[in-house]
Amino acid sequence: MVRAKYYLKISCVVVTLAACCACATKDPVASDASGGLLATATPAAHGLDAARLNALKHRINAGNYGDIRSLLIIRDDHLVYEEYFQGSNREELQNVYSVTKSITSAALGIALSHNEHFGLEKNLLNLFQEYDEFEYDGRLKHEITLKNVLNMSAGFRWDEWTMAYGHPQNDATMLSRSNDWIKHVLDLSMAASPGSEFSYNSGCSILLSRVLELATGQSAEAYTAEILFRKLGIDRWRWEKGPNELSNTAWGLFMRPIDMALIGYLFLKEGRWENEQLVPEDWVRTSTAPHISAGFSFDYGYQWWRFSESSPLADVLMANDAYFAWGFGGQFIFVFPHLDMVVVSTAENYDNSAPTFSFLRDYILSSVHQPLSLAE
Repeated sequence: MVRAKYYLKISCVVVTLAACCACATKDPVASDASGGLLATATPAAHGLDAARLNALKHRINAGNYGDIRSLLIIRDDHLVYEEYFQGSNREELQNVYSVTKSITSAALGIALSHNEHFGLEKNLLNLFQEYDEFEYDGRLKHEITLKNVLNMSAGFRWDEWTMAYGHPQNDATMLSRSNDWIKHVLDLSMAASPGSEFSYNSGCSILLSRVLELATGQSAEAYTAEILFRKLGIDRWRWEKGPNELSNTAWGLFMRPIDMALIGYLFLKEGRWENEQLVPEDWVRTSTAPHISAGFSFDYGYQWWRFSESSPLADVLMANDAYFAWGFGGQFIFVFPHLDMVVVSTAENYDNSAPTFSFLRDYILSSVHQPLSLAE
C-alpha cells in the first residue's frame, strides 16, 4: 500500500534566551507561573511554514472553523506558536471537558506505581467495599476490571452520544443529576461482556475519581495538584465537584491552554520533567497505546485517543504514533512524538469538533517542512 510520507528535516537553528544560563537543569518549556523559563521561538526557526500558519490564522479569524479560542504549538522544546481568538487570552481558564479524563489517567498511572494493591486487573466491584449491593447484579458485572474502566469497555449499558448533553435521557445528564455518582454507575445494567467492545462512558471516568481517593487517601484534585500540577508550575485551575465532594474526573476541569500544552509536553518527554520522572515512562506508553477500536477512524487507550490506521490523519503522518486528549466542543491536546510536536486548541464548537481535525491536517501538519515522497 502506498502512503504519503514526510521526512523530517531537523532545524539547526537554536534560539537561546539569556536566562538559559541560570536554568540549565530545567526543561526549556516551563510555566511562567512558576518563574520557570518559557522558551519561545518563531515557527520558521523550528521547521514550520510561517506563511501556512498565518493563512490558518486568517481563516480562523474569518470563522471558517467555527468558534476557535486558542491554538498553541510546541516544537523542538520551544513554544513556536500561541494565538488566541474571539477575545480569549492566555490567562483565561477554559473548561477542557473530557481532556479531564486524560489528565486523570496520568494521575492514576502515578498512583498505581506507588500502590501494589491497585493493578489493572483489579476487580472493580472489590474496590468499592462501601457498597454492599448493586442493582442489576450479575456475573458480568463482577468480571469488570480497572483496565476495562480505563479503556471504556466495562460493558455498562450507557449512551451519551445519541442525545445532546443536558437532555434528560442522556446518560451523562442522568449521572450529573444523581445524588451519588459512584453508586449511580455501579447500579447500571450490563449491555456487553467486559472487554468485548468500546462504549464511550463518562461514568467510567467518574469511577476513577473514587479509585484515586482509595489509592491515595486524597481527592483526585488534591492528588493531581500535588504530584502533577505544582511540579509543572501550574498554579491556576478550577475543578468542579459532584456529590460528596467527588472531583469530577470526567468533564470538570478548567485550565489555561498554555498549561494544557505543558501536559502535552510532559507526555512528549515520556513523563519526565526537570530531571524527575513525574509520570512513569511505561504508563505514558501504555496509557496512550491503542487498546480498543472506538470506530469512526479512532482507537482508544486508557482515557487517551488514537488515530486508527484507516484515519485520513494517519495517512499524512510518517508514523501513526500520534495520540490526543479530546474534550467536548473542540478542546484538544495532540502529541506527535515523531514530529517532536505538541498542538493544543480550544474552542466552543459544541455542535461539531471536526473543524479542528480539518485545520490540523490541512495547515498544521502540512506546515512541517519535510520533502514529500511516496514509499511502498
